[in-house]
Amino acid sequence: MKKVSVSLIESMDVCGTLDVEVIQMQLAQQLRAYRERHGLTQQDVASFCYVTKATVSKWENGLSTPDVALLPLLASRFGTTVDALIGYEATRSKEDVRAAYARYATRFQHEPFQTVYEAIIEDARLHYSDSFLLLQYAILLVNYATASDEQRNVYETAREWLERVKQIESDVWRLRQANGLLAILALLVGEPERAVERTESAAQPSVGEEGVLIDAYEALGRTTDVQQLLQVSMYQHVLQLLARLAKMLHHEPDKRDETIHRAETLIATWQLDTLHPNSVSQWYVLRAIEAAGREEEEAVKEALTAFVTVATIHLFPVRLRGDAYFDELDEWLERTLDLGTAPPRTESAIWDSIEQTMHHPAFETWHDTPWMNEQIARTRFARTRKERDE
Repeated sequence: MKKVSVSLIESMDVCGTLDVEVIQMQLAQQLRAYRERHGLTQQDVASFCYVTKATVSKWENGLSTPDVALLPLLASRFGTTVDALIGYEATRSKEDVRAAYARYATRFQHEPFQTVYEAIIEDARLHYSDSFLLLQYAILLVNYATASDEQRNVYETAREWLERVKQIESDVWRLRQANGLLAILALLVGEPERAVERTESAAQPSVGEEGVLIDAYEALGRTTDVQQLLQVSMYQHVLQLLARLAKMLHHEPDKRDETIHRAETLIATWQLDTLHPNSVSQWYVLRAIEAAGREEEEAVKEALTAFVTVATIHLFPVRLRGDAYFDELDEWLERTLDLGTAPPRTESAIWDSIEQTMHHPAFETWHDTPWMNEQIARTRFARTRKERDE
């Protein structure tokens, strides 16, 4: 039987379209580097692989690639792996993934959704054992899926990647992130029962791990760790409290006035309009929607005016950050968050979202009123000025 020779490029083409020239040049550089590192001549490599010196020369100049069957032989001779030989990394650094996330997010703003979506899928296929990359790309798809004509398919892709993360990841924090995102996806596709199944156990009473850890740090004299954990804990609990108060508006309408009073006292006391303007913006939008349901125009106007003020004055540049009181927070945020302190969407997309909020169906009754037009004009003016200054 005649032996069938399959080149590396041909074998890769079976799995998906890749940049052939890039692959050839990358492999060429790797082959030359490994050969020279081991003090071998092209003839030495040719003799070892039972090919001609001219063939090896073509490999190293990117004019052709070795047969797939020769790659393990070459890797063995150079004391490396096939992956390393072809320059493939199964996992990428956190910095590389952050940069890739930012590039794709920017492309979503300027290119057709499907074009960028397919590029992300191809990238994920090449790094299907990289749980960190799959987790971040799932977050990316969830944040931009509304731009697709087939949102459910996009959500299904994200779900597949998150399930893969749960199969291969051992880090508890990332597993919790994946499970939380799977619950969010269940809600987005209209499956609240599945969301409950994934998250119900998280509603059980806390065992007080934060308090125990703070006490342990104190006993060890680790003052800096105590200070940072105290700040992180308070920061998270204050933001969670504001989010719960927003839910109270909807679920306990008889306590509406007291809920608003307590929420806005919380905002003022902790200076949340500058500490975490995104949470405050969401509070005012939900407050406006609740007032719209009662057809109280003045309350809608007041809440949306406050929303525009926070969103246009305090939100940008969009970064998670501490303040003079939470002065240990910045370092913790940068070190702990997978994407750093940058937002999961581009600033351009966030500006679009702010303006779209003003056109929410709940506010349709007031779309052409002078005060609504004024808030839209404020938003557009602030955006133009911000983009001009950049």
